[in-house]
Amino acid sequence: MALITCPECGARISDQAENCPHCGLPRPAERLAIINAEREKRQATAGDLLSGIPMWAKIPAALAAVVASIVIIVGVVMGYYACRDTRSSRSYAESYEEAEDSKKLTAKLGAFEVVKKNLKSPSSSRLVDQDLLETSGDSYLYRVEVDSQNSFGAQVRSTWLVCLSVKSDSPDRYHWNDQVGALEVSRNGPTPEEIKTFKELNGWK
Repeated sequence: MALITCPECGARISDQAENCPHCGLPRPAERLAIINAEREKRQATAGDLLSGIPMWAKIPAALAAVVASIVIIVGVVMGYYACRDTRSSRSYAESYEEAEDSKKLTAKLGAFEVVKKNLKSPSSSRLVDQDLLETSGDSYLYRVEVDSQNSFGAQVRSTWLVCLSVKSDSPDRYHWNDQVGALEVSRNGPTPEEIKTFKELNGWK
């Protein structure tokens, strides 16, 4: 007695079994013999067909396979370098944008700090609104609106013009300089005249 594989369910069963005990297939050994015979017949037929092809007819097919392989390899290499160049360009663009964002954030925080230094009670100050009016190179012109206590302890609102420059002492570190200008302007300002005068006083170009 030997074990065979049931052609229906794939279970290992005896070659003497009248029916598969797992799926109930009748005469599984005979069915398996028929399937194997048909498989061998197909393989023999395919071998005969291939053996009948002359050598000169096989060469173009082999050459086509080689050419196809070369084309695929070249395509993969070109795709790799194209992706690498794209990543490099994207990385540079992202780094530049991040640097510009860092500079603007430094200028924004610096403008509020400049205004606080000019208040009667810096510790009571609260930022209400802030607008970037103009940029020139590394220089920034801001309108800053704050609430703070005056000399009598009352909470008042004031509007300021601030200009400052942002410098870098390393690729990812920025600071605003101490040579800045700050001017309190009209409550609903600044007016165009106030901006013009402020820029002239601070050498804004």
